Amino acid sequence: MESNPVDIIGMELTADMRRIGLRRRGRKKQQKRSLPL
Repeated sequence: MESNPVDIIGMELTADMRRIGLRRRGRKKQQKRSLPL
């Protein structure tokens, strides 16, 4: 099975969206650094 570049790009995009969401949501939770989630 060959890895499609579209899938890779999609995964990267989802990761970026998750990062942005965590950044926006984690602004208030930054004080609590007990969980690296």
